[in-house]
Amino acid sequence: MRGYAPGSIGVANANGTISPGRYMAVGSAEWQVPIRMNKRMTDWEGTVFLDAGAVANDPRDLQAQVGLGMGARWRSPVGPLQIDLAYGEAIRAWRLHLNVGFVF
Repeated sequence: MRGYAPGSIGVANANGTISPGRYMAVGSAEWQVPIRMNKRMTDWEGTVFLDAGAVANDPRDLQAQVGLGMGARWRSPVGPLQIDLAYGEAIRAWRLHLNVGFVF
């Protein structure tokens, strides 16, 4: 989830570590807008997004973490490149997220 480090959302253990849970809920909304230059289309798009997700061992314990931000998309010759700057609401910090390739 954008805005959080990999493996930072999960079930908190007594020793302070994070482990996977039995239940997971995730959702994401993203709006992409083509970037034009001199009224011509480019290979770039701008985007804004909102991600929410939770992990728990019991469905009643699911507490959503929210990440929101903005980014850019580039249709490169080797596949799409995503560059996102996301704010993790629960940790009150910004994180840069990079992704290359298609998401299935």
